[in-house]
Amino acid sequence: MESIWLWMVSFLTVCGLCWGEDVVYHIPEEQPNNTYIGNLANDSNLRSVVSEADLNSMTFSFLTRGDDYSKYFYIDDKSSAIFTKTRLDREQLCQFVTICMLSLEVAAQSSIGSFFRILKVNIYLEDINDHSPTFSKVVLSLPISEDVLVGTRYSIEGAKDLDGSQNFSLQTYELRPKDVPFSVQKNLDGSSLVRLKVVEPLDRETEEFYFMDLIAKDGDDPPLTGNLFINVTVIDVNDNPPRFTAPSYNITVNEDVTNGTVILTVLATDLDKGNNGLVNYRLSPHQINEVFELFNINKVTGDITVIGKLVFTPGKVYKIIVEAFDLGDQPMASQTFVYVNVEDSGNNPPEIYINVLTNLGVAVVSELAKPGTVVAHVSVVDHDAGNEGEVVCTIHKDYFDIDILPSADEYKIIVARQLDHERQNSTNVTVYCQDFGDPPLRSSSTFRVQILDENDNTPRFTQPLYETSISENNEIEDSVLTVHADDIDDGVNAEIQYRLSPNVVDYLYIERSGLIRAKMILDREKTSSLNFLVYAVDGGSPQRTGSASVRIQILDVNDEKPVFNRVSYEFIISENRPSDTDVGMVSATDGDIGANAKLAFVIHPFYYQRVPFVVFSDGRIKTNTELDREIISSYDFQVIARDEGSPSLNNSVDVKVIVKDENDNFPKIHFPTPKNNTVRVPLTILPWSIITRIRASDADEPGNENSRLKYMITNNTHLFRVYSDTGDIQVTNYITEQDYGSKIFELQIVVSDYGTPKSLSSIATFSIDLYAENVTGTSMQSKEEGQPYFVIAIAVGIVTAVLSAGIVVIICVIRKLDRQKLQHRSQSNPVHEDKIFDGSITVFSLPSEDSLLGEKKKKEVSFSLEEDVFSDEELVQKNHSSEHKTFMPAMYLSPLKKTEDNHSETSGDTGTNDSGRGGSDEDIHIQSISNVSSPRDKYRGDSMKIRQEIIPFSFKRNLNTPGYLFEEAKLPNKIVLLQKDSSVYNSNGRNCHESVSNDVV
Repeated sequence: MESIWLWMVSFLTVCGLCWGEDVVYHIPEEQPNNTYIGNLANDSNLRSVVSEADLNSMTFSFLTRGDDYSKYFYIDDKSSAIFTKTRLDREQLCQFVTICMLSLEVAAQSSIGSFFRILKVNIYLEDINDHSPTFSKVVLSLPISEDVLVGTRYSIEGAKDLDGSQNFSLQTYELRPKDVPFSVQKNLDGSSLVRLKVVEPLDRETEEFYFMDLIAKDGDDPPLTGNLFINVTVIDVNDNPPRFTAPSYNITVNEDVTNGTVILTVLATDLDKGNNGLVNYRLSPHQINEVFELFNINKVTGDITVIGKLVFTPGKVYKIIVEAFDLGDQPMASQTFVYVNVEDSGNNPPEIYINVLTNLGVAVVSELAKPGTVVAHVSVVDHDAGNEGEVVCTIHKDYFDIDILPSADEYKIIVARQLDHERQNSTNVTVYCQDFGDPPLRSSSTFRVQILDENDNTPRFTQPLYETSISENNEIEDSVLTVHADDIDDGVNAEIQYRLSPNVVDYLYIERSGLIRAKMILDREKTSSLNFLVYAVDGGSPQRTGSASVRIQILDVNDEKPVFNRVSYEFIISENRPSDTDVGMVSATDGDIGANAKLAFVIHPFYYQRVPFVVFSDGRIKTNTELDREIISSYDFQVIARDEGSPSLNNSVDVKVIVKDENDNFPKIHFPTPKNNTVRVPLTILPWSIITRIRASDADEPGNENSRLKYMITNNTHLFRVYSDTGDIQVTNYITEQDYGSKIFELQIVVSDYGTPKSLSSIATFSIDLYAENVTGTSMQSKEEGQPYFVIAIAVGIVTAVLSAGIVVIICVIRKLDRQKLQHRSQSNPVHEDKIFDGSITVFSLPSEDSLLGEKKKKEVSFSLEEDVFSDEELVQKNHSSEHKTFMPAMYLSPLKKTEDNHSETSGDTGTNDSGRGGSDEDIHIQSISNVSSPRDKYRGDSMKIRQEIIPFSFKRNLNTPGYLFEEAKLPNKIVLLQKDSSVYNSNGRNCHESVSNDVV
């Protein structure tokens, strides 16, 4: 016993080793060759589970399976010490993974015993910070246009860090110096791209080059860094017009000037670069032809020369409009005035004095001034006499006129018609005065009129409709769109502020520059587009407002999982349907659109080829083989709905398929069988006795008509019948020896189900062997059958004899006590003396079910006395016939021993569950408890005073049996004894040994 216990402890310990956890080691990378890692025998607790002899003879070796990691290590085959064979580079072995685990398998084998185990070793290669972030290039030249929008991002290939751990991998970027109009952003998805973002407007004329260092840092302290030098060149755009050195030019020349003389050189400069900054000159084409006839300008130098004959005219001034333009793709231009006065030597023209009526030096008038409004006052002085002193003044302007005042030498300049500041914000008015001399002398004077702006123009956007798009799940403050409006008014009247319509103020906001930014994270599934108005409001009084429409399409991002239309699905399909039969269909929806919402259905990989179903991409479910409910009655699996987005999202749902039963199984008869189909019945059996039960079952679904059975006897017999619902076979008449002695009846049994559309049946043959009671079972046995059971019969006989002797002794004692009680009662109650219980009658107690089962195991005897199988009417023995008005003797049901010639077979069907419908293969033997040789002799016994009948306690009390009506008045001498447990009780529930005289019916 002690050796067995020690063996069990050893076995459990070794099994514990087999089922234990893997041996784990942690080593840093880049260790030199032959670095010691650990001792496997010690670290795996191997010493505690093997004997000392096995441990001393243990050898260790790596198990290789193709391309594994054992080539990087060495194990001492005796000591089990593990060493590195080469320098291990984590970045080479486990590139781009966070955890680097090298799995090994080591075989531990005893060379003198049978011990053999495979030990699993996991070596975690820990990262060290041996790599700095590096860029693919050292210098990056990046040209950016100066008109780039603030918020524009430029992608830069980021740095790479071969270290894979969280602490030593690339973490952040930094831009130096910090006072540059740029910032750097790392992608949220962790990719290697870095974005350089413009955070301030660029102006090439202010700063043309930016030199920066992009520094990549890992997570160490202090971090290792990598550097990328970025050279940003601001590309010029033509955003500056040429500007003259003076707002206007005045020059006086003699009328006798020669052709080709340079009378003036104008100069204009342009802040732009290249062609955008190269300036050329020309005379504006929008002026009188006289200018082109008299003057010319060099387009490169700006020299103005005289090309025609100048004639002095008093008061006349030549006004030349000169334009300067650059050579950009979209050239810009500016203009200036050149006033040329021609002098005549020796003449005295009139002198003109102009008062502009302001302190500004220029006349000022509102563009809304009505005609007749006074702009300036003109006075003329001519010191000549006579006609030479008489002067008349005129002006040549479309918008202004001159009126003479009551004083002949004074005039007023008035508004002639509506002015427009936006068309011309200022103008020069020249007053010409001429005397009446001969020749007349003429003079002129010019003053400037400034036309004041009024808020009479509404801001106008550059386009009536702006359209753009933005992806959902954006970042707050992402730039969406830039709008722009112009107001041709001046000053405050042209200062514009932008506003958004109220329906989008929760989503967007607009800056003063017209840049619209996101105010929140947009969700396309809630709002697919934003349609609104943007307003431009000027600063005039009253304010004027212009508007434009904006349409922003919110682009879909695959952020919605498919949602099934049901929480779970349940389908029903009949069994035996051919392959490719439709089972049902699942469906789901996806809140996204396009490919992100296009769904395909598949069966969960776990259930692939584990269930007999195929799931098509459209959600249809079909069978791929015939189903058999008797094998599997239902299937549970999952279906996955997956969209076509990137990355794809999916969801799953539980599906249950119930296999509906069909009537495809014939009833199976467990008794009778070809090897066990005979029941021996004594000729003394009474009518309505149950002799056996047909046992059968149906593999179809329990509880429905396909498995409910009915029983029939097909051959004609008047002596036996079968109960259609239970399968009990009953004797229907008396059996006489002269008529049926030693006769064998063969009954054709048909067991059918109630299935639809067609019931199924099975047939069996059943034999009933009638025998006389004086014929022993032993004599019927064949020689072949008797020999093996001879010793058993002797042993059973001896045990029975001993038990019988004990029972006889107990009965004698009880009978003696009963006689004493009866004598005592008869003496006290002589009226009932003739009803005293006859002590010569032996009362037998029916065996309980537990005792019968015990006897069956010991003596191979079968019983069929379950209380829940038979009805009371069926089990009550018929004890009265119409021909003989006599009472039957006391009877009881006893099990009939199985003999080898009728029920000796113990087949595999004996344990089959027949759901309470089938019968049993036990025989019911009827035996008299009286000492009379035969029941018929007992019928003739006139001396019998008390007849007794013993029935199970669970039977009905009225004792009515087929063919006999029990009447209490007709049975004055009958005592009804009822079996309860192991005692015998009368019909009133009292023990018959206690009060027999009171139990006489």
